[in-house]
Amino acid sequence: MYLLRTLSLLLLIIILTPACSQEKMIEKNQKTWFSDLDYLVQLLKENHPNPYWLNDEAGHQYLIDKAKKTIQQEYEQEGFEEKMLTQFSQIIAYLGDGHTYVKNRFSLLGRLPFNPYPFSEGIFILSAAADKKECLGGKITHIDQVPIQEVLTRLKTTIPAANQSGIDRNIFRYLNIPGLLYGLGITKEKDQASLTIETPEGKIIETTFQRMSSEDTPNFLSARKVLEIPSPLYIKNPGKNYWFEYDSEKKHLFFRFTSEKQAKGEPKFKKFRKRLFQFIDQNPVDKFIIDIRHNGGGNGTIQCSILEDIITRPKINQRGKLFVLTSDWTYSAAIILATNLETKTKAIFVGEAPGDSPNNIGDNEPFTLPTSGLTFELSPFIWMNTFPFDERIELQPDLPIAYTFESYLQGKDLFLEAAYAYTLPSNRKKLEVEKLQKHFGRYEFSPGNLLNISQKGERITLDAPGKLLTELYPSDTSYYSTDLRGMKVEFPNEETVQITFSSGTSQLFKKLPQSKKVAMEYILEGDYKAALKAFQQLKVDYPSEVSLSGNNLVMQAYNLARMTGNWKIGLKLMKINTKINPGSWLAFGELAQMRVWQGKYIGAIGPGLKSKSISHYDVYKLPAASR
Repeated sequence: MYLLRTLSLLLLIIILTPACSQEKMIEKNQKTWFSDLDYLVQLLKENHPNPYWLNDEAGHQYLIDKAKKTIQQEYEQEGFEEKMLTQFSQIIAYLGDGHTYVKNRFSLLGRLPFNPYPFSEGIFILSAAADKKECLGGKITHIDQVPIQEVLTRLKTTIPAANQSGIDRNIFRYLNIPGLLYGLGITKEKDQASLTIETPEGKIIETTFQRMSSEDTPNFLSARKVLEIPSPLYIKNPGKNYWFEYDSEKKHLFFRFTSEKQAKGEPKFKKFRKRLFQFIDQNPVDKFIIDIRHNGGGNGTIQCSILEDIITRPKINQRGKLFVLTSDWTYSAAIILATNLETKTKAIFVGEAPGDSPNNIGDNEPFTLPTSGLTFELSPFIWMNTFPFDERIELQPDLPIAYTFESYLQGKDLFLEAAYAYTLPSNRKKLEVEKLQKHFGRYEFSPGNLLNISQKGERITLDAPGKLLTELYPSDTSYYSTDLRGMKVEFPNEETVQITFSSGTSQLFKKLPQSKKVAMEYILEGDYKAALKAFQQLKVDYPSEVSLSGNNLVMQAYNLARMTGNWKIGLKLMKINTKINPGSWLAFGELAQMRVWQGKYIGAIGPGLKSKSISHYDVYKLPAASR
């Protein structure tokens, strides 16, 4: 049995290892540059799941026509390649998708030896080459005499982002690219940039940064070390991706979480989770702070595994006890985690909005343009992390905190201080349960899912399996508030409920007749055959419904298992997913993964092989609702 299990695991490792592809370079001429542009536009328009979700097509076409004009009129001029690569970057960035971006921008357009960072007071240099030591901690006011605000206005046209936080998190990746600054008409030379800097002492200096050679290895000096800035708690263990510290006097538990990946010498995340929540069970905890400010992503299913640990512990899952710290660096899988904590726990969010929208476009595969050599990542999936009708472009924190350079210099952590200082308002009105009883029942929430409004003790809960779990609270107006910031609930009559989000989007839900069941109810009841039939019909009735896609049903299956504590239900939904989305490699791959987590190693081989047989690039041939 042990040998069979070992062989199964080895086979799964081979199965789940993705293949790579590489394009060959071809001769450069005016005709092939036009071919590059045509190929880029074709890839974006035909393969991206929703290219104009944020910006309209007319604006995109303007950039495409501008690029054509540049090829036609400026092909033989100095700096043509930098201009074209910049314009290609703008065409890609226009989609507003942070996972669709130019991957090899440094190798194509160069890098200057400094790293900038945005604070509320401006853009500051936090690290730089040793010969630019005097610039550390300095505020950039101009680049080649162009005011920094004008620089940022031009630069953001090349940064793929859905919101301002997404732009801010990429400043350090783009502001130090000389070819890009030249292509935007900011600098006069393509290999250097002259910066005007105001030092922390108030001195104005001007210095020129030269493009680093490809052989250079960045070995920058840090402003924190050179200026001897005190280190706040969150950078106490820089070599660890997850750790916690307990203040026994205040009974505060701080959990720093930057990635689910196992660092050298540290336990695997699953083992760490067990230790963390055992500690919570065995010690008094007045506040549990989860810090995902610098969590840039990873595996969303693993990161979200803490969800079940929190939901099942009323001890910490209370308003005023559970806090989540986010920043513009919170991204990708960390946003999946953040939205799940927002919609299914009583967490209070502190800090800055994460670097992408709650529902976003993610994952990616690389494509290379043959002439320019530009390699860009292209996202295939729309991730419905919350609800189909959630149109927010950012998850706004309950307690917004600006990251100031002054606090950086003092070594203060304003985000953590705000969480520690927060006290729950004590004048909250009492909920009149009797008035709401007529609204109890089942409502049609989204294709295949329902919303249950019911009473649990003195509480009234809204529960959409795998999607939403929140409590109703009274307010001074006609609506009820919830655990989600800005989410309001109203009852126009006994047969409908209206939910309004902080974005202003409203959705009306109707009560389900007692005789009607939705697909999710069959899953919860364990009627697999009826559930499969219902989901198959949904794919016919709603062929463009993204919440029914392979990737989104994967996440719903995990969330359903975590919210109910029943992994058998999750496995059933995973299996149905492979039936109704047979072209989704992710559906088969995650079915295999879930079976591995449940110790069903032999049962994981079949879907694992199927996932491996489907090229990741084949997903682009499918409609977004089938991926």
